[in-house]
Parts: sequence; structure tokens; C-alpha cells
Amino acid sequence: MVIVASLPGELLSKIFDYIDSIAQLAACRLVCRGWNYLAERSMFGKEIRIKSEKQAIQVYTHLCRNPFNGNLIKSMHLEGIGKKEIPPIFEYLMDIAFTPTMEELTGLVYTKKFFNILVSIAERYSLEFVNLKRIPKYAHDNDGYMSARTLKQLQASALSIDIQPFSYAETLNWKVIKLLDKFKYLRSLELKGEIDTWSIVDPVLKKCHTLETLTFYGLHIGDFETSTDRQEVHSWVIIHKVIKEFSLKAIEFKSSVFSPPLIEYLMYKYPNVTKFTVTRRYLHLAFEELQRIMDSIKRVQYKELTFILQYDVSMWEAIAFAEFCSDKVEFHTDSSDVIMKIS
Repeated sequence: MVIVASLPGELLSKIFDYIDSIAQLAACRLVCRGWNYLAERSMFGKEIRIKSEKQAIQVYTHLCRNPFNGNLIKSMHLEGIGKKEIPPIFEYLMDIAFTPTMEELTGLVYTKKFFNILVSIAERYSLEFVNLKRIPKYAHDNDGYMSARTLKQLQASALSIDIQPFSYAETLNWKVIKLLDKFKYLRSLELKGEIDTWSIVDPVLKKCHTLETLTFYGLHIGDFETSTDRQEVHSWVIIHKVIKEFSLKAIEFKSSVFSPPLIEYLMYKYPNVTKFTVTRRYLHLAFEELQRIMDSIKRVQYKELTFILQYDVSMWEAIAFAEFCSDKVEFHTDSSDVIMKIS
């Protein structure tokens, strides 16, 4: 008979990592001394949500017993930070929990002092915070400048920005865009917002020379220029001296509108893309326009485009597209929706 306590520590750690509930992991710690340390490590590897000063004190007290566990924290969400003053416990907690291994620190803060605290902590480390992808939003900063500036100071590797944070804005979000070329280690960029035309992304992307992943999230193109043909796009990139970047490997569209001209521009600028994905989105293109996109990403090694076909989409046209498309096209249903997947 195999005794559970005899399992190797590495295997136990893997098992604990699959347990999502922090309460269950806490129960595992009580089983025996051998499980206590391993379950504790897995607990700190989960997202830690702090909703009050009381919870902040509990986590801080726990970390004080073994400050090294602060290095295990990768994701933390903060609530209950005062609107006028930061409760001292949050400063003490950040002093232990905010380390170069942190990947996400989320929440909403009301004072700039919090960002100054993060920067001052980071200055004590010789390592850059290159794993950091997200920090709390500043409540009085709709364009995301404070968070972006702080991420730049921390030399983070990921950034999410609204190209035009206000629907009535006539110009791009230059306060944030001007920071882009100051990121030494920027590997991942997420663009959101509403733009007038596909070409607006160029002044944004021309400032990024180290990207490996580019994501469009909830992007909306105002005039939806599908009328621009392939030759016009090619002429545009030549006239505007678009610089090719060879580090980018993956492009993803999440619930975003996109057009053939935008995709053709991206394929020109990033010739080394090996992964192109579109997550579930209502198909907003005619099938000939979709085929134009498939032609432009033909060289991409891995591609996966998933669309919901609305009631006004002709299934006959969809089937005809599938027959002539050189890529694999599959149809299936999900509840009342018809899903088309191209890979």
C-alpha cells in the first residue's frame, strides 16, 4: 500500500499547483509537517485578493514569518486602499510582496503616492521588473498615463493602452504613446480603443522595436476601410516608409474589428510572424474580404480564426468559402450559435 506522505516533494508540489482553492490548500497544510511548506508555496503562487485592511494585515503577518515567500507571489489584487491616504499596512505589504517575480498587481488606487512606493521599492533591486504586466489603475487618470509611466520606470515587459481613450478625442493618446520607446524590455503590447482608420496604428507601432506579441482587444475601426485594395496598402507603406520589425512572432485579435488593409499592413511590418489568432467574434466581413485576409497570412505557420456566424450570414456562402479555402475550415454549433473555425 502506498502511503501518501511518501510522495516526492516535486510531485506533491505539482498536485498542489492544480488546486485552485486557497482554502483547500490551507487545509492541506494541516495534514502534516511535510505538506505544510509545499502547500504554503502553492498558496502564494495563486492570485491573492485583498479586500480590506484586515486581510492585508493577515497576509503581511504571514509573510513576516518567512519574507522569502514574497518572491512566490505572482498575482495580487488590491481593494480597500483609502481614497485620501494609503493605510500604512499596504505600504508594509508592498515592501515584502512587490518583487521582480510579480506578474500582475491589479486594483484601483486614488493617490499617486502608491505608484511612488512601487518605484522606490523597485529601485532597491538589481533585477528589472520584466515579468510585470499590469499594475493598478489610477482613479483620476482616464488615459492610463500614470500606470504606463510607472510601468516604464519599472522597466516592465508588457503594456496595455487605449489608443484613443475618449470616443470624442480628435488625437491619439500621445501622453502614453510617447513613452513606448522608453520601454527597454517591452515584449507584449495590447491596443484598445476606437480609431478612425487602420493606418492610425502605425505611429504607435513605429515606437516599439522589441515586441514579440501584439494584441488588439476590443478595437473598433470607425470607417472600416475595406475599400482600400492591396496595391493601395503597398503604396501607403512605401510612401510612409514603414519600418519592418523582425522580433514580433504573434498577433492576436480579441473581440476586435479588423480589415484586410490592417492585416496586410501588419504582415508587411512584421514578416516573421508565426502565430495569428482571432478569438470568437461575430463575422463582420464579406467572404471575399475574409479570403483576402487568408491570402495575406498564408505564410504564417500557425493560424486560428474563430467566428460566430450571425443569422444574416449565408451558410451557402460560408460552405462555398470553405470548399475553396486552402486552410482547414470547420463548422460546429454552440447553444444557438454557428461557429466557423479556420486553421
